[in-house]
Amino acid sequence: MTTAEGIAESWSFFLGNRAFTESHPGIVLEIIDELKKVGVAAQADIDRTVPALSAITGVPEAVTRKALTRPGFDLGKVYLLPKEAEAYQQALADEFHDIGVLPRKLDISDIVWRPKAS
Repeated sequence: MTTAEGIAESWSFFLGNRAFTESHPGIVLEIIDELKKVGVAAQADIDRTVPALSAITGVPEAVTRKALTRPGFDLGKVYLLPKEAEAYQQALADEFHDIGVLPRKLDISDIVWRPKAS
């Protein structure tokens, strides 16, 4: 089996409207919590999750099962973007700028939402 382990980090993201996330941080945190709960339940019942996701996505069940049972994979791992992921994305953006792929430097912290400390 071939993977990108040791070559590239892999992170998945939920995208949100900045105005909404900044205006409703409590709701966003509740959504993240509910997504985590649903993910934990789905991961705990792979035999029902596989056909359901396969039907929704059109990805064959065998492929869906393979993806959902990879070592370390967990549908319940839903959380705010860790600082290590933000740092990785910043390093990648910097590298892309340095080699001319991005026309200007990006500051990843400008696009990562974090609830304001109270």
